[in-house]
Amino acid sequence: MKRIGKAYTYRDRRGEWRWRGVSSNGKKVANAGEGYGRRAHAEKMMRKYLNHAEFHFVPVVENPK
Repeated sequence: MKRIGKAYTYRDRRGEWRWRGVSSNGKKVANAGEGYGRRAHAEKMMRKYLNHAEFHFVPVVENPK
């Protein structure tokens, strides 16, 4: 059974979009290795990566800006 966590996108200090996967105990278990100019690109790569992860992630919108 896969463990459940949350994944979300956010803007970094440089204004680029990144994504992060957090397990149910609050630990960071995955993140973007690079920043993206568009949020849609960050979300696409997040979903692509997390589809193959050992965790089951629920995408959430934390920073809608």
